[in-house]
Amino acid sequence: MSKQREKHRGGLIAGAVFAALLLIAVTASAATDTTQPFGPATQPNPCNGDSVTFQGTERFVTNNHVDGDGTMHINTMHQIKGQGVGSPSGVQYNVGSATKVNGKFPPGPVIFRERTKVISNGPTDNFYETFFFRINQDGSPGNTNFQSDCRG
Repeated sequence: MSKQREKHRGGLIAGAVFAALLLIAVTASAATDTTQPFGPATQPNPCNGDSVTFQGTERFVTNNHVDGDGTMHINTMHQIKGQGVGSPSGVQYNVGSATKVNGKFPPGPVIFRERTKVISNGPTDNFYETFFFRINQDGSPGNTNFQSDCRG
């Protein structure tokens, strides 16, 4: 199958990650370890036109704080593990993502990149979601961008 690149407004996994990291960024001081289910949620496969319904679990671990001068100390881990089935193909998919952020960010915008791979258990190409998002100096969300691409 030929490689494709498409821009979307958001993806199945990227939306959850974006929301989680926004909460992380705007929280002055937080320490958490949470595991929760996600889905079922549907995401189009840009490689074959399937509509893939996923469900699984996601885990967030955070230990963050913001200094008085606005410097953000972000220490997070976010994992996603799940399965899905494509329609109309019936192909089964595994989805997995792990993001670790350990950084000290000066006051000012911070840009994050989240890359998720969705692996086909059949003849269909795998697809990858890349989500870029920005946190402005005041902790508010900035511009976002979402892309997906296909690989054999």
